[in-house]
Formats: sequence, C-alpha cells, structure tokens
Amino acid sequence: MTAPLLMPTIAAFAMVLAAATSATAWLAHADRHSSRVTLWDYAGATALIAIAAGMFSHPHHVTQLFGVAIAQ
Repeated sequence: MTAPLLMPTIAAFAMVLAAATSATAWLAHADRHSSRVTLWDYAGATALIAIAAGMFSHPHHVTQLFGVAIAQ
C-alpha cells in the first residue's frame, strides 16, 4: 500500500469498526450514561477517527482505493 492510500484505508477501516462496535453495544444493551468507558465511547472514538482520516484524504485517493475510474 502506498502512502496516499493510507488515510482512506484508515477511514474505511475505522468506520467499519465503529459500526461493528455500535452494533455490539446496541445488542448488548450497554449503558449509555455510565461514568465509566463503555462500548458506546469506543464506537464514538472510532467514528471520530474515521471522520478525521476522511477529512485528511484526497477524493482522488479514495476513488483509487475503491478502484473507481476517474474521467479527466
């Protein structure tokens, strides 16, 4: 993997991880209002990482990662 594809890859992986963590928290009926760190906190943190990595990636690199041809 080349360096330009690193951020889109991190964004995609973190978004999938956030979705899986939030689904697990929902199915486990995790407490949202706990004073301790819960699965919901991990899901929010990974979603934030995904959004930040997506903001730092260039749209051309995202399409290159998923194999979409760009007409220029």
